[in-house]
Amino acid sequence: FIFTDDHIIPFSILSPDDVIICEDEVSLTNAIADAEGTETKPVDIYISGMISLTSTLQIPSGKYISLIGMNGAAGLQGDVFSESENETDNPLIPETAGISKTSMIRVGGSLSVARLTLRPTAYSNARKVRQRVLRVDEGGALRLEEGCFVIGGYGYAGSGIYNCGNTKINGASFVSNRLTAMTNGLGGAIANDQNGTLTILSGTFTDNLSRKGSAVYNAEGAKAVIAGGVFRNNKASFDQGSSVELTGEGAAIYNDKDSTVEITGGSFLENTADDFGGAIANYGQMHISGGVFSKNTAGKKGAGVYSAGQTTFDDGVIRENSIKSDSISFEMADGGGVYVEKGTFTMNGGTIAENSVQSTYNSL
Repeated sequence: FIFTDDHIIPFSILSPDDVIICEDEVSLTNAIADAEGTETKPVDIYISGMISLTSTLQIPSGKYISLIGMNGAAGLQGDVFSESENETDNPLIPETAGISKTSMIRVGGSLSVARLTLRPTAYSNARKVRQRVLRVDEGGALRLEEGCFVIGGYGYAGSGIYNCGNTKINGASFVSNRLTAMTNGLGGAIANDQNGTLTILSGTFTDNLSRKGSAVYNAEGAKAVIAGGVFRNNKASFDQGSSVELTGEGAAIYNDKDSTVEITGGSFLENTADDFGGAIANYGQMHISGGVFSKNTAGKKGAGVYSAGQTTFDDGVIRENSIKSDSISFEMADGGGVYVEKGTFTMNGGTIAENSVQSTYNSL
């Protein structure tokens, strides 16, 4: 016990045998297999350096694991491209002949990650490989804590995380997660599928890219709560070389039909959409009761918020957003702050001010 003036604090000293430290793939997979944690007391596994994975790291159902970095160099990097691990059960991913689509980490049980860099290395045109960082299966649970970096995922849907379970973000950073198939690109950093529940308490989303929902794509039937975080410089765009006319929408958040998003806080800054929703594109149910939406841009409509569903705006600030059109269709551009395409937009409070519509078409 530690005795203070006012309290008696119990504590224990762990022996070296009580601490699980892994420095390679074999020791890590063995530690997970041997783990006998519970929901209230998961098994802590410490990572001492950068571990290279050659196959998907599985967290099976019934396992309760915490992965914790011991230093700034700690992390997991993956080069997973085995055809046997190709995922064919993702409804957001199109079937593409000869293309292997894998996840570096797949969560069926419960996983918490802190102070680790998670970075796949398996993108390859020559090998026809696309690899996301994390997949959370239905019934699985994921929590990413402070000091966790999800970097450089490259897939079809949810290059950082494809979530069918329960995912909570509490301080993690998502950087440069991108979609390869821009015609079907959904969720550069996170794709929250129909069975998924996503909660973002804090964290940063920077330089992520997809066609819809470059930071977060909330699929039909999914639920998301955003209470904080910084969403900056994400881009919703599409391949200009495509023969199909497509749109870039919702550079920070894209909420699909019959899905719900609750935004109570956060900063949505300097995000860009080719077409609709520089920060937000909503086709479902959305309630905004806080947050700052500023200096976002869109090419056509709704640089701050594009609403084609039911949006309720109770509080928050939508300021200094702008439509910046460089096309002959400038007469279609509108809604520097908010554009309501259809459905309802109910404003009960908050601030919408100093937004603009600009054209650079045929200008000197």
